[in-house]
Amino acid sequence: MSKQKERVLTWLRDGRPLTRLVAWDTLGVLEAPARVLELRREGWPISTEMVKVRNRYGEPVRIAQWRLAKGATPENGVGPLPVRAE
Repeated sequence: MSKQKERVLTWLRDGRPLTRLVAWDTLGVLEAPARVLELRREGWPISTEMVKVRNRYGEPVRIAQWRLAKGATPENGVGPLPVRAE
């Protein structure tokens, strides 16, 4: 498992919500959506909620916020997602 993916998984397993901004600022992970997708393909049941925030200009925007249910594992989750052929 890559270091970035490990940091994202640890964050989520600690029960903390993750956004792209938090991933970049706190975890040093620029492509958080890609790491979340990789974890989902491994079977981790990560949910997505669109939340309203204000950007640096004070404008309302919606961003993805990811969560992992407490005690979730790949075994008790939704199972791995199929890998899309490129």
